[in-house]
Amino acid sequence: MSFESGRSGRSGRSGRSGRSGRSVSTVTDVGQADFEHAGGDSSYLIGDALIVQRDGLVPSGAITGMPGTDVTKDGPGRMMRLSPIERASVIQSELIEDMDVAIDPKSKSVALSVRTTAKGHPYAPLASTARPGIKDFERDAAIVASYADLRDDRLPEIYLQVDDQLSFFGSVTPLQPTGFQRTLEMLSAALDFATMLTQRVKLGLGCPRPELFSPLIQPVIQTPSHGAFPSGHSTQAHLVAELLTHLRFPKHAAAPLGGKADEQVLQLYRQAARIAINRTVAGVHYPSDSAAGALLGVAFARLLVARAKNALKKSGTKDTTAAGYSFDGAKYVSTADDGTALTRDYHTGELAKLLSGKDDSAPPCKAFSPRPAPHFAVLWKKAEDEWKNRWG
Repeated sequence: MSFESGRSGRSGRSGRSGRSGRSVSTVTDVGQADFEHAGGDSSYLIGDALIVQRDGLVPSGAITGMPGTDVTKDGPGRMMRLSPIERASVIQSELIEDMDVAIDPKSKSVALSVRTTAKGHPYAPLASTARPGIKDFERDAAIVASYADLRDDRLPEIYLQVDDQLSFFGSVTPLQPTGFQRTLEMLSAALDFATMLTQRVKLGLGCPRPELFSPLIQPVIQTPSHGAFPSGHSTQAHLVAELLTHLRFPKHAAAPLGGKADEQVLQLYRQAARIAINRTVAGVHYPSDSAAGALLGVAFARLLVARAKNALKKSGTKDTTAAGYSFDGAKYVSTADDGTALTRDYHTGELAKLLSGKDDSAPPCKAFSPRPAPHFAVLWKKAEDEWKNRWG
């Protein structure tokens, strides 16, 4: 899911066929207008008009170029001259080039590693994800079916969240495009990065969807063609919750759900968990998918924050470190009194256990210092400034 996903009805761009009557009358209009050619789309008509205009404005004879100067800013310094799409391409290149994905068919796991600031820039493990077994999926299909009772209440959320999660986060924290434009662009870049890596993990693990185990599940949305584990929606939602916590409530970022958690922080993670659970209600995910995705999302967010802060820090100051988790889906179970493995559900309480580092299914990885990401840091810094100046 990207920043533009699900927003096709918001910008009013469908009304652009009436351009011939457009007038720009205020400073605000000038700032928001979508001009053709001069910063907007080109067309044959305006191109033809500009040819005629040039013939009337430019004198005949040789043209001499004016004196110029060479580029004075480095790549990050020129980032805001690019269009959002071009910036996104630069950032994805920067973020992905430091990642390594290792698929182990024998252990049925995928390990994600990141280049570090140590001498020679060796890779350090960020996170690993091992899939549950077929018997686990067979057992867990029953809880997926039981969630169907919630479909009447959750159906509007389920449909909208297929490609728009940010509107729901916008209900628990300010995310208006006019005041938080760079925050939204930063989140978009982060979501694209997370989605690419999550799809690699899904493909490597190849986990079946719940409907394959029972014709009684009957999902209420189209089942995606990619694997179930880990949940991409859970990854995205928890990535957003973790990034917004670092951005808005950095004092709570180390342990967002530990101790006396701040209610504003709790709302972010409750929203993330609800989005993940809605995929189980829809019939397309198991609770273990959501748990695995949540830990991946948190790990990705911590990595991005560390890479941004390491790019922005003053020389001689300590690096910001990052660390994820080694999640084993086969161990994500509850245990009956007789030792029988039972389905373990997913909700914010379970996430708190996972993030504590004391859960057998998700031991934490060792912290490391990732290399700076100066281009992503441009958006992170501008997002920070938006929150610092949010009161005007």
